[in-house]
Amino acid sequence: MEVLNLLELLEDIIEEGSKLPFGNKVMIDKSKALEILRDVRISLPDEVKQAEWINTERQRIIDDAKEEAEKMIKDTEDYIKQKVADSEITKKAQENAKEIIEKAENKAKDLKDGSREYAIEVLKKLDTDLGKLNSRLQKNMQELREFDL
Repeated sequence: MEVLNLLELLEDIIEEGSKLPFGNKVMIDKSKALEILRDVRISLPDEVKQAEWINTERQRIIDDAKEEAEKMIKDTEDYIKQKVADSEITKKAQENAKEIIEKAENKAKDLKDGSREYAIEVLKKLDTDLGKLNSRLQKNMQELREFDL
């Protein structure tokens, strides 16, 4: 992710800054740090768009799976109606149809749940990364405010 690379670069600039006596302060190249922060600000919308795309793609997969499951159910019902008469075979076919329907519904539910969980995990990670970024930026801004030339 570009944002993480930029944050690492900013971290390197801070780590390599000239240390000041009496404290945990360093001098850094302001223009480089601000340039990196601008790049982070520019990159964030792309990563948010990527997370939204993932969520949309997951929903499309869920919808496709549901459509496929419904088609399988309809095809199975049509086949059973055409091939089976009212007898023991019919009872067995109805049981099999229920199983197929249940499996298809379970599969669709599993796909939906899995996709939702994946999207949530991606968004949680993005939220964590953004929180870390914000915390680091706040800390750096505070240090810059406290820095006395």
